[in-house]
Amino acid sequence: MKYVRPAALARIRLVVADIDGTLFRAPTDSIEHIARHVRKLSRAGIRFSLATGRAIAGVQRVTRRLEEQRAVWPLRQWGLPVVAYNGAVVAIPDEPAVLDRRVIGAQVVCLVVEAALRGGCRALVYTCRQPLDLLYTENVFGYT
Repeated sequence: MKYVRPAALARIRLVVADIDGTLFRAPTDSIEHIARHVRKLSRAGIRFSLATGRAIAGVQRVTRRLEEQRAVWPLRQWGLPVVAYNGAVVAIPDEPAVLDRRVIGAQVVCLVVEAALRGGCRALVYTCRQPLDLLYTENVFGYT
């Protein structure tokens, strides 16, 4: 039996959800519960992806766990791009491939870290490099 979309959903082609606080609203939210809702979108012909402040590795953990619960959605669901680092990187987590990224210059990063430290705050700097071998590397640097 083919699923027929209600008219209100007819124009929706893609849903992108944040992970922490949106997709997972409570520590008790299970991956199976989330996957059930993603399958409903898939049956309605609506694709699903993620946007998060997490690093790519953090997104990969979620996409792999959802992929294990795949059931009815299409193979290679996560060939869809995800947004990581609060919008700074667009990547395909399964390949791995960074499609686009926004770079903040080193001088600006230094100024922000210095300002945070002067204000008594800690600063975390996330970096993502994709050299010529196309395997990206992620690092987190903490300053106190």
